[in-house]
Amino acid sequence: MTLTGSIKTIAIIGALFSLGVVLFKGDHSSLFMIALGLVFGVWVVAPFALAYVRSPLFSENRIASILMLIGVVAATALSLFAYWMTFIDNPTPDAQDGLIFLFVPLYQLIGLGLVIWAAGWVSKFVK
Repeated sequence: MTLTGSIKTIAIIGALFSLGVVLFKGDHSSLFMIALGLVFGVWVVAPFALAYVRSPLFSENRIASILMLIGVVAATALSLFAYWMTFIDNPTPDAQDGLIFLFVPLYQLIGLGLVIWAAGWVSKFVK
């Protein structure tokens, strides 16, 4: 498997896991809550979609592809750890646990944005 294929596979795994957590913890009591769950579903998948879409741009440069692979693995590990510790292995859940759906994707987007910028810089200047 190529590095681009690995990046895409890990991005899909991260997106499916994050979406599964949103569906698992979502409130399905009304149409409004279902619609809100769809919005959060799109939000938690956005970082992985960004990595999936941008990964082929760096397929010509091995170093840039490795940077992208490290970034998408870090983003997936962050979501796996944060969602697991908040919703599965949390002995004292509270009302603020849902805020993780706002901040983890934001941190992932910032981190992957920096990784994409660095990979672009590497692919432009390092041959």
